[in-house]
Amino acid sequence: TYVFKKISSWIIRPFIGGLENGKNEPEAGAEDLENFIRQQSTLSEDGEDDLNVGFFKNALILKDVRVRECLVPRTSIVAHDLSEGKDVLRQKFLDSMHSRIVVYHDDIDHIVGYVHHFEVLSSAKSIEALIRPLFVTPESKSARDLLEDMLSGHFHMAWVVDEYGGTAGIVTLEDIVEEVVGEIEDEHDEAQPPYSPAGPRTWSIEGSVEIDLINEKLSLAIPKGDYETISGYIFHGMGEIPNQGQRFMIDHFELEILDRSASKIHRLKLTDCRS
Repeated sequence: TYVFKKISSWIIRPFIGGLENGKNEPEAGAEDLENFIRQQSTLSEDGEDDLNVGFFKNALILKDVRVRECLVPRTSIVAHDLSEGKDVLRQKFLDSMHSRIVVYHDDIDHIVGYVHHFEVLSSAKSIEALIRPLFVTPESKSARDLLEDMLSGHFHMAWVVDEYGGTAGIVTLEDIVEEVVGEIEDEHDEAQPPYSPAGPRTWSIEGSVEIDLINEKLSLAIPKGDYETISGYIFHGMGEIPNQGQRFMIDHFELEILDRSASKIHRLKLTDCRS
C-alpha cells in the first residue's frame, strides 16, 4: 500500500504543479490526461501499458466509481475548530503526521478550508491568513469527473457533502489516484478468496464480504444491524475505520485490520472467541 501511495503522489505531481509550494509554475490539466495517454500509448513497443498509462486510462473510464468510495469519512477527519487557536493546531499536525488539516467554524458541517503543515509550523501569520480553499462536491459525483474538476481548478482537496448539505467527508487528489491505482493493482493480483482459514477459529476476510454469507458459511453469529458487510459491522462498532494493524474486540470477536486505505477496509483477520 505504501508503494502505491508513493506512486500516486508521483503520478499527480505534474498535474498540480506549484499548487502546494506556492510557485507560479504551469500545471497540467484535464486535457493533458488524454494527451498523456495518446503520447505514451504510441511510445509503447510491446503493446502493454505501463503503470502510468494504465492509471490514466482507468481515470478516464472509471465512471462507475463514486466519490463516496474514495473519501475519508467525517468520523475519521482530523479537523480544527478556528476557536481553538494555533498552538492546538500545531499539536494536531505533530500528533497526526498529516500534511493538511481542514479547519471549520463551530462544527464539522461548516468547513472553511484547509491549512498546510509547513505554513502553520513555519509562519507567524494567523490561521485565517493561511487557509486554502476547498472544492465542494456531492458524494454521488463520479470520481473521474471530480478528478478532472480538481485538476482544471487547481484544487488539492475537496469537501464532500451529502444530500442534506452536511459533511460526508473529505477527499484529496491522492485519495482518488490511490483508488484508481488500486484498481490496477487488483487487476494484476491473483484473486484471493473472500475468506480463508488463518488459524483455530480464525479467518482472513475481505472487508466487502456480506455478513449473511460468513454467518452462514462460518457459523459466526455476527449480529445484524444497519450494515451489510463485515466492514460496516466494524465501522458501526468502532465509529471509525481502525488503523492498519490495529487489534480490537467487538462483541465476542477479536479483529485485526490487515489492509486498509483512507476510506475502506480491504482485508481483516477475525477470531471467534466464543468458548
